[in-house]
This record gives sequence, C-alpha cells and structure tokens, in this order.
Amino acid sequence: MNDRLVRFLAAEAKRAGGRWWAGPVPALPDLDRQRWIAARIGYPTASIDPFGSSPLDEITRDEAAHVLAVATTISLAYEAPIPGPAAMDAARGAIAETGGATRFFANGRWRADACEWMPLSDATFDCGVMGYDAAAGFVFWVEEED
Repeated sequence: MNDRLVRFLAAEAKRAGGRWWAGPVPALPDLDRQRWIAARIGYPTASIDPFGSSPLDEITRDEAAHVLAVATTISLAYEAPIPGPAAMDAARGAIAETGGATRFFANGRWRADACEWMPLSDATFDCGVMGYDAAAGFVFWVEEED
C-alpha cells in the first residue's frame, strides 16, 4: 500500500481510536482473504461470524472513501453518516494511489438513507473499510458504544 494511505490510517487511528493494518496479503479466495485481513486487527469479535452469513459488501472506490471518512470523523451513535468535504477530500486522497485493481469492501453503505451494517465486533456500532489487490491490502475499523 502507498505511504500516503499508511500515514493517513495511522494518524486517523490514533485520533479516532480506530484499528488499522496495511501490508502484503496471501493469495486466498475472497472470503478467506477478508477474514485474514480482519484478523490482522483482531476481528471478527461479533457473536455472529460476518464472513459466514453475510460477507462484507463490495463497494466502489468513491464509496470506500465515503465509508473511510465516516469511520474517521463521524460519531456512529450520534451523527448522520454524512462526512464534511474536508473529510471526504482527505479520504479520497488517502486511497487515490491504490492500484486500479484494488477492490474495496465495507460492512455497510453508511448513507443517511441506509445505515444497515453487519458488525465485525460486539460493540454497539462498528464501521470500516478494507481494500486489497493481488499483492497488498489495508483495513481501517472503528467501534463505538452509545
């Protein structure tokens, strides 16, 4: 993963209390690769295995930037998932240099009109995004209690 993304994830995890990881990934089928990446930051901890019953949603690059901006700047319990322009620009910039073959996944769409998600944790709310290509991947996740 690119240095800009790594710096962004590290800084935002420290500020927002999130978990993150970036690095090389093994060649595995999608669900196994998602589970492997999530395990790098200690997930899943939810009582229902999200990788067995309802896998992460594949999302577009722009949707990934939106989810990343929500995860890094919005209170999941008390705010609508509508990040400000600066948060969106920062998230877009962070993932801009990932390769064109990078696929993105999230546990929900996190839009004002549709806030359904599949938890990876036992927290009241959790939100995150992961991305990977054939060689490398990343994940950023936050939890929040109300």
